[in-house]
Amino acid sequence: MNGEAAQPKSLPLHRLHYHFASHRIGVMKPDPKAYEHVERSSGTTPESILFFDDDAGNCGAAQQRGWQAKQIDPSGDPVGQMCGHLERYGTL
Repeated sequence: MNGEAAQPKSLPLHRLHYHFASHRIGVMKPDPKAYEHVERSSGTTPESILFFDDDAGNCGAAQQRGWQAKQIDPSGDPVGQMCGHLERYGTL
């Protein structure tokens, strides 16, 4: 080993506080109602939300609400990218 920590092979979903899916809430991103639903349901302030998406438009809409939005490249290592962001934000 070269001293670097190994990246997890899957996201630690059990450690996340909330999980939202458009098909479950009945609103598709980038409709503002989708973001409003998340804020209202979680009672979380926009600036404390870390959001991942592969679509720049969805990330832009989230950033306009004050969310910490990170675009993920699906052709790369999505899990590694998300875990890296989670580590930088102190979630992992």
